[in-house]
Amino acid sequence: MKSIQGINWQENKSSFVNNYDSLIDNLMKEYGIPMYFAKHLIDFGLYDRNTLARFFEDNPLFMTPPFLFKDMNRAISLISKVKERNETIFLYGDSDVDGILGLTLLYRALKKYGIKNILFSIPEQNEVFGITKEKIELAYKKGAKLIITIDNGISNIDEVLYAKEKGINFIVTDHHTPHSKIPEADAIINPKVEKIPYSADLSGCGVVFKLAEALFLSVTKLYRENLIFLSFNPIYFKHKDGTKYFLNLTFTYISSLQIEFIQYFSIPVSRALYDKSMEFHEESSENDNPLFFSLGKVLEKESMKDIFMDLANKVNYQKYILIAENITTFNLLCDELSFDNQNLLIKNYSDLIENDEKAIENIKNYRPIYASSSLYSYFKFFVSVRYNYKKNIEQLLEFLPYVAIATVADIMPLNNENRFLVSSGLKLINEKKPEFVTQIISNLFNVSYPITIYDIVWKLSPLLNSPGRFGKGNLLLSYFLNSEKDNAIFCLKEIIEFNLKRSNIVEQIFNSTRISEDRLPVIFIEKEGVEAGLTGLLASKFLSSMLKPTIFITKTQHGIYGSMRSKENFSSFAFISQFEKYFINYGGHPYAAGFTVIPEKYDSFKHELLDKIEKLPKILEIPTLFYTCELSFDEIQSDEFIYWFNFLQPFGEGFKTLTFLTQNVILSNPTTIGRNNSSTKFKATQEDITFDALFFKGKHYIQDLKLNEIAAIIYEPQISQNKISLLISDILI
Repeated sequence: MKSIQGINWQENKSSFVNNYDSLIDNLMKEYGIPMYFAKHLIDFGLYDRNTLARFFEDNPLFMTPPFLFKDMNRAISLISKVKERNETIFLYGDSDVDGILGLTLLYRALKKYGIKNILFSIPEQNEVFGITKEKIELAYKKGAKLIITIDNGISNIDEVLYAKEKGINFIVTDHHTPHSKIPEADAIINPKVEKIPYSADLSGCGVVFKLAEALFLSVTKLYRENLIFLSFNPIYFKHKDGTKYFLNLTFTYISSLQIEFIQYFSIPVSRALYDKSMEFHEESSENDNPLFFSLGKVLEKESMKDIFMDLANKVNYQKYILIAENITTFNLLCDELSFDNQNLLIKNYSDLIENDEKAIENIKNYRPIYASSSLYSYFKFFVSVRYNYKKNIEQLLEFLPYVAIATVADIMPLNNENRFLVSSGLKLINEKKPEFVTQIISNLFNVSYPITIYDIVWKLSPLLNSPGRFGKGNLLLSYFLNSEKDNAIFCLKEIIEFNLKRSNIVEQIFNSTRISEDRLPVIFIEKEGVEAGLTGLLASKFLSSMLKPTIFITKTQHGIYGSMRSKENFSSFAFISQFEKYFINYGGHPYAAGFTVIPEKYDSFKHELLDKIEKLPKILEIPTLFYTCELSFDEIQSDEFIYWFNFLQPFGEGFKTLTFLTQNVILSNPTTIGRNNSSTKFKATQEDITFDALFFKGKHYIQDLKLNEIAAIIYEPQISQNKISLLISDILI
């Protein structure tokens, strides 16, 4: 059978695992999960117990500690000084959903923290991405002593220096990939700069969420304490004189809830102590080095007693709070050392979380995430912090609807920490029904509660991003920050008008554009007079249509702007980074990047760009896409399918929804829908089962179809309130 789009479709079988079929069998037996869902999990690297447990975790205790960002306390210090002196903070966000929701979140968090004077701004009209010297000048004239960027700033080298010359402190919060040089800001909060475990793919709003948690914890009593977290790791190794037994001790010194420094010691112990400590020790992970003790200083018992004596002095003089990971092991070690610890004030870790067996067990699922035992010990400590400051967590979670929408709208992967943030945020949206969401869906005819990822991707995100496409992002900002309902509704009505305008213009440009060099592995398009904010949408639309990475450039009276979009096997950001010398600024992610070209260098840039495209391997001449497996409509309709489909939600970038092949299908009753009649709705029937089916590209391929005849379809099932419909990806004839 032949794809009407010229695509090679293959069943997905993960290449990174050897025992693929046995892994499927194991998941089916252990969890009772159907074959096709087990296969889908494995296709995304989800097949061992720890990984699956993290994937489905819904408890905020296990989020990445915000103080793993090395500059977090610097940021808190700068913000607290502004609060003490009643000075002004200037917030600068991007004009898209991620930047504006991030700014909204930080504005509200700073207000809760006690900051009274907050100014804010975003790019307007034809201003470039990232903060400009003009905006810094505005902040300076209005008396701002601190600037915080949201979802931008990591590429603003000169602008940060300009602010420093003006005597303004500067905090960058961003999530874009840094260039070879980063700005000399007072603090930088960016997971891609520091490679923060489990949080590398946070949205700009998600990064601000981390800052908000740190701010809320900074007002607690614990924040002013110095702590020592003592963890133990029993090991042994074979020696010519017999087996040697050791305890590795890790002393993690924590100040202002951040790791201050770490000490490693190893001490020889008896077999009896080793065996006893193993009863309380977690199973070793693949990250543990059996010779890890060699990284620490190996001490004899007398030297270790001196260490413990020094520890006792620090604790008893109230300089430090001592927490032992397992107080039984600590006591046994003290007995073996003949060290009297009866007067030593020490807290037992399990007591701090009220011996919560489920929490203690779930912590173990995160051991593979933290490369060293010290980071893992710190993570365990931070779980106890959240456990004891539940009110801080509660006020933090109020912001999750913002983070969920921003993360999905910015096409961030729904894995690792993002999965928790989005799934929890969606749950809150549908339970609490926040007014800002209710107002939106009351003005859209095709959206209702419960809100799904599909709704955010295809309905809310295009709507909310639309004013920023035309340099009017302040409309969206006013909608979220306006305290008066009537004014907010007025802003929303204008946003809806911009969305209609955006849709019509993009469709018009797309339909009127002819690709002259479709043989190339990267599509290059240039048009004059297109709104700079529409280049990304147009690049995405041509990517979807041509199935090749696409660069769309517009020349306007204000400048030359471009966007690139690509799929999994090609990095937009890496590709455009080669042309840095031609750009005023640029930035982005692996699959989405934007840039502004220096006008007088455009011809040279275009020549070199096309030359590099010509020399690229023909990676996508005949695209190959993958489906999960072949399935019948009878299986799709089953209660088992509906249960597991809902259980695995949310689907999105990084954890795509399942894509199935079904043969012997008859498509009938075609109806064109959409503003420009670009999509086609069918009745899809196999035997006596019929589903509604939508094909977004139907307008372009309807003439190739033989309706009411047998075909095969590739599609994604959609389930809303237990009603099933199909989103067609391709038709095989």
